[in-house]
Amino acid sequence: MRLLFLVFLISCLGAATKSPLKLHAIKAQLIYQSSGTFSEDLITSNNFVYWNTIIGEGSAKEPTDKLLVMVQVKSSKKELNPKGEKILITVKENGKVKAESEQTVGFMTNFSYHVPLIVNNIGCEPLTITAKIKGDSLSLEKEIPFKCGE
Repeated sequence: MRLLFLVFLISCLGAATKSPLKLHAIKAQLIYQSSGTFSEDLITSNNFVYWNTIIGEGSAKEPTDKLLVMVQVKSSKKELNPKGEKILITVKENGKVKAESEQTVGFMTNFSYHVPLIVNNIGCEPLTITAKIKGDSLSLEKEIPFKCGE
């Protein structure tokens, strides 16, 4: 009987510590500093040309070497303020960390929250963006195939 109670208690504790948050999407946009605008989402675009964006070529509307990464998390519970949940965002260039951030999820509305990261000095090398909920084994990963040349 004690063993059965102990198994029940452990399963309840395990369920209680599981995050109600789920990684939903990664969005990435070039930051156009001359006009103060942003590009379309590079992750979902089917026809964006990533060539020489630093000098405003390819599909870039202006020269830029800055990228806004936005990770969207959603909650499965009606929880406006997840307690201490952290989102980890890592951006790698050629396997080396280019930028990273760990941010606590704040007040949620509509079961959704967005976590931003600005990445500087981008545009000529492919990037790998990884998002993860701290303490969770699942991650979401996206690639942006930047390239430069003559």
